[in-house]
Amino acid sequence: MLRLASFLLLSATAVAQIPLPDFTSTFSSGATRGYFFTAPATMVVRALQVPDETNKGAQVVALYRLTAPPPQYSATVQVTPVFYAAVANTDVIPVTPPVIFQKGEVVAVLGAAGPTSGTISNSYGAGNYTSRVAGQPITLLRCLMQTNIGASNGVGLMSAEGTSSIARVRMFVIGQGEQVTYGASTAGGTLKVSDPNPPSISYTGQFQVVPPGTNQGAILLLSGSRFSAPTPYGELLVGLPFAGSFVLPTLPNSGSPVAIPLPNDQSLLNVVVTWQAGIINAPNLTLSNAIEWRIAN
Repeated sequence: MLRLASFLLLSATAVAQIPLPDFTSTFSSGATRGYFFTAPATMVVRALQVPDETNKGAQVVALYRLTAPPPQYSATVQVTPVFYAAVANTDVIPVTPPVIFQKGEVVAVLGAAGPTSGTISNSYGAGNYTSRVAGQPITLLRCLMQTNIGASNGVGLMSAEGTSSIARVRMFVIGQGEQVTYGASTAGGTLKVSDPNPPSISYTGQFQVVPPGTNQGAILLLSGSRFSAPTPYGELLVGLPFAGSFVLPTLPNSGSPVAIPLPNDQSLLNVVVTWQAGIINAPNLTLSNAIEWRIAN
């Protein structure tokens, strides 16, 4: 696998994805949840994205710079975001211009799937979560606002809430690996991001292959660029020629992880890898959506 990676294309800029806990449940309410941490070094936030397990097809998100952690609920602090967005899609949202945080500043983010008024869906994961940024450890702790942030463009009263579940918002920063999905499958299963495991050197990058049902395994295609071309098996989404292909055994309905240990090899920095699965249900083969990796620290 690593020999194959040496043939892949280089991207111009490495973007970090802060590791997040796995999804555990959805909290649907008129309130917004998120997380905060103290920046261990200078960091630049380039993009945000709310996972959408409930298929709302929209998201609201706000990024904050604080001088101290928010007070524990029911105490509050008035906050105004340095970036706010509400979009009618589930794509990665560019933070324009990028927001620079200095060492010691508190970074907070709130975000949920859904509209700017009424009920929204918070993607919960384990609280008090050990993550990393800029090569240094951080702890993600829960923060909240008791309103839909879309009603006030993110302005409102924020609190912390101990080690309770955080609401997961993907935060992309210069410095670590990134993985994003693209394209779609008509019937060929799904590649899903593994939020705790972005592709960073010295760590294991991972994603999930989930079949649509009965199958006899999958062919995993590996390339160095995105692509789009119709085929009798669905849309081909990884570039030609393939850097490699691998066969996976029969997949359970819950899916199977694909885990790739990445060594501490500086030559892998900024390498782009694209993945797509061909799900086998003999005599048929159907193509999944795709995932793009950008390998970094």
